[in-house]
Amino acid sequence: MVSSCYKYVFDTCHNEIIALILVTTQMFDKISPGVVDWSRVNQRPTNRFMKNENCNMCVTLGKKLGFVLVGIEGKDFVDKTAS
Repeated sequence: MVSSCYKYVFDTCHNEIIALILVTTQMFDKISPGVVDWSRVNQRPTNRFMKNENCNMCVTLGKKLGFVLVGIEGKDFVDKTAS
């Protein structure tokens, strides 16, 4: 069960989390140059589908770089689903 404090922070910071996804993608490219296909990244995501694409790409890149990301999808960030 998600604590109410965590849910409050998640809801409050939602737009910042979505923006942080792009920064995280840039960080992944610095860690492992060439891992990001920049032609697939939406630099200025204007709708939920573009945001979802970026979030999914970030999760995929994290897994590719060896991060343990179990039970999380890009859709969770866009839909504000805290698990």
